[in-house]
Amino acid sequence: MVSTYLFTYLQWVVIHNFLRIRIIYSCYFSIRKLFEVMVDLKVVLI
Repeated sequence: MVSTYLFTYLQWVVIHNFLRIRIIYSCYFSIRKLFEVMVDLKVVLI
Protein backbone atom coordinates (compact mmCIF):
# COMPACT_ATOMS: atom_id res chain seq x y z
CA MET A 1 0.00 0.00 0.00
CA VAL A 2 2.68 2.47 1.07
CA SER A 3 4.98 1.49 -1.81
CA THR A 4 2.17 1.99 -4.34
CA TYR A 5 1.43 5.40 -2.89
CA LEU A 6 5.12 6.32 -2.94
CA PHE A 7 5.47 5.15 -6.53
CA THR A 8 2.45 7.20 -7.61
CA TYR A 9 3.82 10.22 -5.78
CA LEU A 10 7.25 9.85 -7.38
CA GLN A 11 5.67 9.47 -10.80
CA TRP A 12 3.64 12.63 -10.22
CA VAL A 13 6.74 14.56 -9.10
CA VAL A 14 8.74 13.41 -12.14
CA ILE A 15 5.92 14.29 -14.56
CA HIS A 16 5.37 17.64 -12.85
CA ASN A 17 9.06 18.56 -13.03
CA PHE A 18 9.26 17.40 -16.63
CA LEU A 19 6.31 19.60 -17.60
CA ARG A 20 7.75 22.56 -15.74
CA ILE A 21 11.10 22.17 -17.49
CA ARG A 22 9.35 21.87 -20.86
CA ILE A 23 7.34 25.04 -20.23
CA ILE A 24 10.48 26.93 -19.15
CA TYR A 25 12.35 25.74 -22.24
CA SER A 26 9.53 26.63 -24.62
CA CYS A 27 9.26 30.11 -23.06
CA TYR A 28 13.01 30.54 -23.35
CA PHE A 29 13.05 29.51 -27.00
CA SER A 30 10.08 31.69 -27.94
CA ILE A 31 11.71 34.68 -26.22
CA ARG A 32 14.94 33.98 -28.08
CA LYS A 33 13.05 33.71 -31.36
CA LEU A 34 11.22 36.96 -30.65
CA PHE A 35 14.53 38.64 -29.85
CA GLU A 36 16.04 37.43 -33.12
CA VAL A 37 13.03 38.75 -35.05
CA MET A 38 13.32 42.11 -33.26
CA VAL A 39 17.02 42.29 -34.13
CA ASP A 40 16.20 41.50 -37.77
CA LEU A 41 13.55 44.23 -37.80
CA LYS A 42 15.98 46.70 -36.26
CA VAL A 43 18.52 45.89 -38.96
CA VAL A 44 15.85 46.40 -41.64
CA LEU A 45 14.76 49.72 -40.08
CA ILE A 46 18.33 51.01 -39.82
